[in-house]
Amino acid sequence: MALGFLGGLAFGRLLSGVLFQVSPTDFRTYIAASSVLLVIGILGCYFPASRATRIDPMIALRHE
Repeated sequence: MALGFLGGLAFGRLLSGVLFQVSPTDFRTYIAASSVLLVIGILGCYFPASRATRIDPMIALRHE
């Protein structure tokens, strides 16, 4: 996330003509985008992990 934040700051200045009503260094926008991506990443890990915990490990190993 830190590298993405620094990259966003660097490219934000290049794309300042495309950003409407948002400054290239608007930290609220960076925090909001980072928060959304973090929640999506957590949910993307949580659901498969919760499904995997419902399976008995011995049954899964025998199936392989």
